Amino acid sequence: MDLNTYIADTTRRKDLAEKLQRNPVYLWQIATGRRRASTDLAQAIERATAELGPETVTKESLRPDVWRSQDAA
Repeated sequence: MDLNTYIADTTRRKDLAEKLQRNPVYLWQIATGRRRASTDLAQAIERATAELGPETVTKESLRPDVWRSQDAA
């Protein structure tokens, strides 16, 4: 799942923002490409979405320039 789809649900956006101690608007900016997640934040988003569910937003989907997707291997 990509971050934009994940945070389209406002409850998930709020929960993720709280868990990451980030502003929901900042997450929206990352999801829409206005900002880029740092590698640390990409990993934190992956861990947090795996814990919160229902699906995980992978670090590869957030920073394909750093991590190759398993599908591309």
